[in-house]
Amino acid sequence: MNKSAIRSFIRNISRYVYSDAQLTILGKSGYIRWTLRRVPGQVIFEDENGIDPDYSERIMDVVKTGGYASAILRSITSETEIKTGGSFMEIRGYFIYINAGVISWNGLSAEDVFDAVNHDFKTGRKLKPDAREIYCGLDGECLDYSKKSVVLVKRKIKAKKLHY
Repeated sequence: MNKSAIRSFIRNISRYVYSDAQLTILGKSGYIRWTLRRVPGQVIFEDENGIDPDYSERIMDVVKTGGYASAILRSITSETEIKTGGSFMEIRGYFIYINAGVISWNGLSAEDVFDAVNHDFKTGRKLKPDAREIYCGLDGECLDYSKKSVVLVKRKIKAKKLHY
C-alpha cells in the first residue's frame, strides 16, 4: 500500500487546522477520533491516550480493513457567531479508498458534507444544522446552516520586525 496518498491527505487537512480541530475516520471496522492541535511548524494528532505518532498507519489500517473510509474534519475558527459568541466551525469531508491496490482520496463537495453531517447515519433521520457550522468542499465552496453560500476570508497577520 502506498503511503503517499495518506501523506497527501494529511497535508490537505493540516491546511485547515487553525488552532484545534477534530478528525474522525469511520470505516467498516469502526472509527478513530483525534484532536488535532497546531503548534509551530506542525500539527499534532492526539487520541484518548495522548500524542499518537502512528496516526498515518492507523488511518491506513482502517482503509485496508474495509477497502474505504470516510473522514470528517471539524476545525475551530477564530470567527465568532454574533448571537452566542461561540466560535464557528468549518467542517470538511473526505472519502479514502483503495482502487487497484492503491490508496486514494477525494474531498467531498460542501453540499455532500452538509448532507452527511446533518443525518443520523443509523436511522437516516435528518438532524438540525448548527448555526455555527460552515460546511466546506475541497473546491473552496462553503455553505452555512441554511445551505446558503458563504465566503470565508482568512486574515494573515504580518509579523513586525523588532529592532533592538
